[in-house]
Amino acid sequence: MTHSLATTTPAGQALLFAERARAAGRAVGALVFEGADHGTGGVNCAAGRSAVLRFLKQHEIQWLTSASTLRDQTSLSLLDRCRHFRREFPDAQINPTLLRKVYNLNGIKKKKFRWHKSPKEQDPEKQRQLLTTMKRQLTRAKNDGYRVVYIDETMFTRKTVAEWSRPKENMAVDVKLLDEPTLALLCGISKEKGVEHHRVFEFSVNVERFIEYLDGLRAANGDDKIALFMDNLSAHTSERSKQAMKERGFRWIYNVPYRCDLNPIELSFSMVKRHFKSLRAQKMMGLIQDSHESLVTQAVQKIKKKDIISCVNHVHKLLQ
Repeated sequence: MTHSLATTTPAGQALLFAERARAAGRAVGALVFEGADHGTGGVNCAAGRSAVLRFLKQHEIQWLTSASTLRDQTSLSLLDRCRHFRREFPDAQINPTLLRKVYNLNGIKKKKFRWHKSPKEQDPEKQRQLLTTMKRQLTRAKNDGYRVVYIDETMFTRKTVAEWSRPKENMAVDVKLLDEPTLALLCGISKEKGVEHHRVFEFSVNVERFIEYLDGLRAANGDDKIALFMDNLSAHTSERSKQAMKERGFRWIYNVPYRCDLNPIELSFSMVKRHFKSLRAQKMMGLIQDSHESLVTQAVQKIKKKDIISCVNHVHKLLQ
């Protein structure tokens, strides 16, 4: 038996209530936690929270921490989540402090949404055929002496930068420092050379900018035999782009649609953005004065060849 006055009513008084209720013919049980400062304690004392936590580990903690429960309780406060828990399990009790502790013990914390594009429904057999064709083209290119350069684009938009701060304080940043243009990074990497060539454009990459990038890539590599591995972006698949690649001596291989995990440059982009956020935080605090575009270039230059090799090897394992 627990009650709303558990934190103020003496334990003896609470037990008396239970005894009188039983004398009246009601089935009442009272649980007193050892070490409770007030009343029966319940989840309002350290001993009670510890006991309830042990109970949850044996029973309902999987429900609290399951992916489906977290998804269904999106946007609910900790208090509302406790109420849902009590409706689901009337014999158990939990409060927001204990729920937060359960989350911490299981590594559950508030995180930003991860955006992804849902793939269109496709024939599994067709997907297998596309994957087989792609793997065959990669093998043929390597056997013919071509160096595979993995190409893709990523965007740098206006987003909040988090940084360590003192309790109840936030780093103050002039809002004009957030007024930066959206930038598109077009980059190519290879296992042999690391970062091959990159260009930074405003807003997005179109056919003209892609051809401009091809010119820079060819100029940086002379007559090297290069096969470009890329996704099915319209700027990559247009007839003008194909003609430009053919004229510059590039062989091209298209990735399987909606399989960005098979392009190792996606893993490299996560490292680039991590370095970019660090540099941008320094700029916001006035520690550096570089331009927005310069920060992107510096972030790319921080990527080490050994990291790119690891990314390529990871994808090779997926293709085996």
